[in-house]
This record gives sequence, structure tokens and C-alpha cells, in this order.
Amino acid sequence: MSSGTISMRKYSERFQRKNTIAIFDWLERVIEVNGNFLDVGCSDGWTIEFVQKRFCNTSGVGISIDKGDVSACKEFGVKCFLGDAEKMPFKDGEFSFVYSHHMLEHSESPFRCVKEFMRVVCDDGFVLVSVPEYNLKYLKCDSHKYVMPVESWRELFFRAGLELVGFTSVISLETDYVFLLKKLEGEK
Repeated sequence: MSSGTISMRKYSERFQRKNTIAIFDWLERVIEVNGNFLDVGCSDGWTIEFVQKRFCNTSGVGISIDKGDVSACKEFGVKCFLGDAEKMPFKDGEFSFVYSHHMLEHSESPFRCVKEFMRVVCDDGFVLVSVPEYNLKYLKCDSHKYVMPVESWRELFFRAGLELVGFTSVISLETDYVFLLKKLEGEK
């Protein structure tokens, strides 16, 4: 394992761990977490490992556009595919839930990504999205293409065919908006 992978893993654990644990603590109170899941923009696969350990009846895979993420996942024994969130190499309805943490704000088209999330999640499945809060710090970040208020995200999800099932703000290292979504009745 390279020292770059180890340092990335340590950063990932510090950054992701508190928010991810808080997000899944909340999620567990709202729905039963089980089945196969997809982590879109999975980084080094830490979240996939965490969810599989915490929820016995889960099996996860990741997808990332970053070859370094895919390599790191493989080093840690996590299944990961190289690919774009706007056109993923998965079957329609393949996953019980799709998770995206701090990925949509970096994409060229969050709408197309969310439509793709909807395509790969099963009819009774869930989409779980976390994005950074709407504030000047994130608006100034060059890699963020979309930083929007809560209502704008809700409208985007609705236009993509998803209904809001639950919402929370998670505050630990930073503030995340967390949306739990399902397919609209007419979209199933």
C-alpha cells in the first residue's frame, strides 16, 4: 500500500467518519438499511466498508471518475468501478439504495446524475444524498459547480422524479444537507 493511499485514507477517515456516522445514525431511525447499495463518488471506499460492517444485510459497491479512488478501493478490498455518475454501468433497478456524499456539487449536471441515481435504484429503494450547506465558503470553492439552497436541491430532485421522504442537517466537521428520496409514484 502506498504512503499516498494511507495519507488519503487518514484524511478520508477524519473528514468522512463523523458526518457519515451521523448520516447513517439518522438514516437508521428513518428506514431499515439492507440490500445492495451503490456509493457514487466513493473516494477510497471507507463508507462502503462502514455500511457493510454496521448493517449486516448490506453489500456495497462504489463508482468514481477518479482512477486513484478505484485503486485505493481495490487496495482495501472494496469493489469499485471507474465511471461517470451521469452514465453508470449498472442495470436498471439494480440497487436497494444509492448514496452520494459531497459529489453532486462537483458534477457538470447534478440533474443528469440524479436521473441516473433514479434509474439504478429499484422501485421501492431509496436515494440518499448529502451536499454541503449553502454558504460563502462553499460558493468560493473552485471545484464546486453547484452550491444551492435547500429549496433548489428539492426542486431539482422533484424535476428528476424523486420525492422527499426525509431531510436533516448534519453538523460535525461541516454542515451537510441530507436528503432521503424515493421515486415518485408515476416514475416507478
